[in-house]
Amino acid sequence: MGTVAMSGTGSTLLLVCAAMTSLWGWGDAALTPWCSVVDTALVGWNVSSIHTRTHKLCHVACLESANCSSANYWWQSKVCELNTLSHQSVSESHLVKASGSIYTFADQMTGCTFASHPSIHFTGRKHCGTRDPKWQLVFKGVAGTGAKLYNMWTNENWDPSVEISGSCRDNDLHRAWRNGQLNVKQVKLSLHNSTGETAELIFNGTGSDIRNWFRQDRLTSSPWDDLSSSSLFGGSVNYFSIEGHGQVDRRFFINSNYGGCKIDKGWLVVTESNSHGSCCWEQRKSEYPYPIILYSRGNKSVVWNNVLSNNGTVGRADSMTIHIDFEHA
Repeated sequence: MGTVAMSGTGSTLLLVCAAMTSLWGWGDAALTPWCSVVDTALVGWNVSSIHTRTHKLCHVACLESANCSSANYWWQSKVCELNTLSHQSVSESHLVKASGSIYTFADQMTGCTFASHPSIHFTGRKHCGTRDPKWQLVFKGVAGTGAKLYNMWTNENWDPSVEISGSCRDNDLHRAWRNGQLNVKQVKLSLHNSTGETAELIFNGTGSDIRNWFRQDRLTSSPWDDLSSSSLFGGSVNYFSIEGHGQVDRRFFINSNYGGCKIDKGWLVVTESNSHGSCCWEQRKSEYPYPIILYSRGNKSVVWNNVLSNNGTVGRADSMTIHIDFEHA
């Protein structure tokens, strides 16, 4: 799997090139590699919707439909929207950011090569997203995919199969950070849902590695007024680390107190399995499979159990991103 840039609508977008000959077979025949755009959808040209088990099958359904030029695959609901036109024949305004959608198009000739398709060219190096002048995207983890965000972030080896659901990691930056080859000045952790960014935390990254940047003494800003003034251990914060409470698979865990499942209280948690001792508030449902990203929607800590009453105080994020502001060492 690789990444390419797509132009032709007046902008450059990140595409994931799925090399199906090595990842999947389509019946007895191998499916030609194709390009898809993560967290993007074509709007205004949808003619029908079907349910498919995977992104690949959505792409195949479009190829087999005489009236389909592109498709939006909503991986959480498994809905495949078939479109009569593609980005190549409509205005740029019809191609929009849409968290949870993977956009694919039929007219790709023999795959994502410049020679076979004039609107596509390889960037040469694999990136986890487009680059901002200040903040470089290192990681994006998507909720509900079954793949643990903790493992995706901490493991040295990257599993490219998770990219089909929208997760990604810039392995060059990740490796350089692990090996002390970057002067990381700041780290930004952001939570996102279908409406956009919902929470942002900034950390001092000086002298950090891929694990220890996520600490209370490095936190410089957050949406929670009571977090910076809370004391870790013996005070009102009992967890603040990426490792979190590993026994119950609570990762990227910022927690205020334990007092029993009904009154456990905190700011952020990624719960990743139905492990021993798990509470009702962190258990998966059919509409919310693991991993689950929960956070306080207000300006202070929240009782996690409130997510069951759906009173609006506990948010569910669709994805989490990690950006860095750095210089090469």
